[in-house]
Amino acid sequence: MSMQEHKRIGILTYHYAINDGAVLQAYALLQALNRYIDVEAEIVDYRPLSSELKKIKESIISKKLNTIPSKINRYFKFSSFVKDKLELSYKKFISDDYKAVHEYLNQNYDAVVTGSDEIWKIENGKFARPFPNIYWLPFGSRFKRIAFAASANKLQYKNLTAAQKAWIKESLEGFDLLGIRDNHTLEFLEYIGIPDRSKISIVPDPTFIFDPPDNNTIEQSLRKYGVVFKKPLAAVLLTDKEINKTVCDYLKSQGYQVIALSYYNKYADVNLYGKLDPQEWALAFAYFDVCVTDRFHGIVFSLKNKIPVIAIDDIFDYGEYESKNACLMKEFGLLDYYSDIKKDGFDSRKFEQMFKQAIRQVSSGQVNERLEKNRANCFYFIKQIGKIVKGNVENEEFVEQITCHA
Repeated sequence: MSMQEHKRIGILTYHYAINDGAVLQAYALLQALNRYIDVEAEIVDYRPLSSELKKIKESIISKKLNTIPSKINRYFKFSSFVKDKLELSYKKFISDDYKAVHEYLNQNYDAVVTGSDEIWKIENGKFARPFPNIYWLPFGSRFKRIAFAASANKLQYKNLTAAQKAWIKESLEGFDLLGIRDNHTLEFLEYIGIPDRSKISIVPDPTFIFDPPDNNTIEQSLRKYGVVFKKPLAAVLLTDKEINKTVCDYLKSQGYQVIALSYYNKYADVNLYGKLDPQEWALAFAYFDVCVTDRFHGIVFSLKNKIPVIAIDDIFDYGEYESKNACLMKEFGLLDYYSDIKKDGFDSRKFEQMFKQAIRQVSSGQVNERLEKNRANCFYFIKQIGKIVKGNVENEEFVEQITCHA
């Protein structure tokens, strides 16, 4: 491949996070860009120093000594997956100063895609990413600027200072395409005052077009870890201790074997925390009969595998804002199976009713139709990226792919 024949695209996202969904969305987007628009795409190996320190701390330190081996094993599984599966830039940046990586982007790429994930939230705290940062692709960029399913989830945008609003607006006005993932982010852009609405569109998370390759060993691995396939299986991805206990006890009373994913859960029958790499995590959903989750990508992979899902927000107080989980469940017509614990509290009887109603609902035509529409929308947006980067050059293979999934 010569530089003259192929445009170069850098992807800026949270590929380094110890988070299954974050790594899988990066993997999915990388594969899609390289496959469907004939470019040289790679992940820009940029990691804020604050985030790296937080990742290392959370990977080896725990008040529960029995979880430390699993934490360390999880850290190395993620590191190996990123190293083996993601095409990373030859230069690696670990810094809270975005200016050096910005210059690298200017020198090496025809276009930079930022996203997916919560790249546009601004946090406080010791390990928070600083603001401003490179994920906003600041002014002074000489490359095409594109956001793919970017999210400002958790950003309390009405609390931004005038200086922050001005900096963000100047940066985002320079984007060629603003693909965003949820309604909260759309409202944020409207609040900032982005004038050109034609650049803005809702774009599904790239994991909706991620199809894990067949893995003949995953079932064997699950059996080895204690999964009993003769019983109905319930996946649980929750953080709140009391809610975990109530949910797990109820599921067990209904005859389910409870499988914990993403977090260690002492109330589960089987803990897969630290035992699966991101791709195996995605494949595991095919074996579950139901899922109770506070994770966005837990919802995504439940939907993709046509299993009933109960979504809970139990980590952050969204107040007047709509969360990414609520937005996704509403999009699929499943808002009846969503609960905001921080806002409404947790009612065990309400959860039981919600659960019984959810498992009675066989995968509906509405869900299937929405899954196909999300795939088509992802592919369409990738086509728009190709036209921006390559100068309106149509790709016949891509058009055929759109036709198959529309």
